[in-house]
Amino acid sequence: MNRFAAAPCRFVASFVPMSTPYYASFFVHDSRERAVTQYCGIIEMARRNPRDLGTRDLAVLLARNLDVDSADVEVLQWGPVH
Repeated sequence: MNRFAAAPCRFVASFVPMSTPYYASFFVHDSRERAVTQYCGIIEMARRNPRDLGTRDLAVLLARNLDVDSADVEVLQWGPVH
């Protein structure tokens, strides 16, 4: 008897797209604050192809998450983490 024989597979694997980490640095000019707020750090994009994302698209996504107008977000730099 071969105890290393492959057993029949009884489950179905489903693949979920993984998020891609990006470094981002940006300002938020929020009228509710007295000063401009600067954010920087790692963000994760759960899009199918984040390479298609432009700076303005990123500003819209960040503004949505921070509950501010997209015109108030100024992206300084961003790029994939290697």
